[in-house]
Amino acid sequence: MPPSLRHNATTNRYRVTIKGRDYWLGSDKDEAERGYYRLMLELKSGTLIEAPKDDVRIVELVNLYTAAMVIYFKSNPGSWHRGKRAMDFLTRLAGSKRPDQFGMRDLDLLRDDMGTPQEYKTDAGETRVRPALCRTGINRCMAEIAKFWKWCARKEYVPADLYAKCLTMEPLVKGHCDARETEKVQPADPKAIKKVKAVVNASVRAMIELQELTGARPGEVCGLKAEMIDRTVDPWHCELVKHKTVHRGKERHLFFGPKAQKVLAPFLLRRAPGDYLFQPADHWTERTEKKTGKGRREGQAPTKRATDRTVNDHYGKDSYGQCIERACVKAGVPHWTPNQIRHTRATEIRKERGIEAAGAVLGHAHLNTTEIYAEVNLELARKVAAEMG
Repeated sequence: MPPSLRHNATTNRYRVTIKGRDYWLGSDKDEAERGYYRLMLELKSGTLIEAPKDDVRIVELVNLYTAAMVIYFKSNPGSWHRGKRAMDFLTRLAGSKRPDQFGMRDLDLLRDDMGTPQEYKTDAGETRVRPALCRTGINRCMAEIAKFWKWCARKEYVPADLYAKCLTMEPLVKGHCDARETEKVQPADPKAIKKVKAVVNASVRAMIELQELTGARPGEVCGLKAEMIDRTVDPWHCELVKHKTVHRGKERHLFFGPKAQKVLAPFLLRRAPGDYLFQPADHWTERTEKKTGKGRREGQAPTKRATDRTVNDHYGKDSYGQCIERACVKAGVPHWTPNQIRHTRATEIRKERGIEAAGAVLGHAHLNTTEIYAEVNLELARKVAAEMG
């Protein structure tokens, strides 16, 4: 069995011991897990290929697969975490089994386990309940498990029939299973957006306004740099190198009209070409400017902080979402997420210019994808019914 990842309560850090040597992997659990699997691969501690096939356990295959996926998804940690979640289910249910002991019944039990709430203990010893996955979440996890067996077959660790078994599992269909359904994402309330913009810093306010004007994804706005925007054309143009569908060979373009240009202009003036336009440091700058200076002598040095604060050079989509969440509480409005602004913009464009225009702005290759974001114009249906029905 491979060495386990352990948490040291005294130092609040994670470590793994290999051949008597401790490797410390930091205090963040997610980063420690990724570092652990990367270390397993780099040190080649999994002598799995040389072991007799009868002795191979599924947990060992999972460790090798997860380590390989860390490198494969190094620019897309979200995909790695989705695969890791599926591997956690597989390890808990069948990690101690040999691959030849894994069958169709195990796949059924695995899917049932995903749809059932489970109790678990935290690092602090607290007992919590993991909520059951929704129907789409279960289908995604089962697809990840099929990818795992496909990878194992390609590496000749297991026969290909395990992957074939996964293909026989039809995905859960709405209305034909007991798995819970998620609520459809609704457009954000424009009034709530306006109140939130009044309490956030300049960078977050600008990102919200850009999403309102362009329908861009949160991650696309967070990653903008001055050098990415071509200002020699009108409207301004930005071709994104990194985006959600780049692995599918798709292109993603953002266009900034007069209103969006007005939002971008102040940031373009004070940022270097290679710097991110929207930075968390703006929050602390604004706080300093708002201070009256009462109680401090002229020229007095700032008070040294008891702890160091590390500020990232740009917002990520998660930190951007956290800013919105806190601002909703401060503004006293129902919580909404940055991606809901994309839904709001798509619905507006669909009503004014049609679904093809909405799909073009959102960067969708197929109109059925745009249907997910743009709400159907029910007012038009009511008008037709009143006049012709």
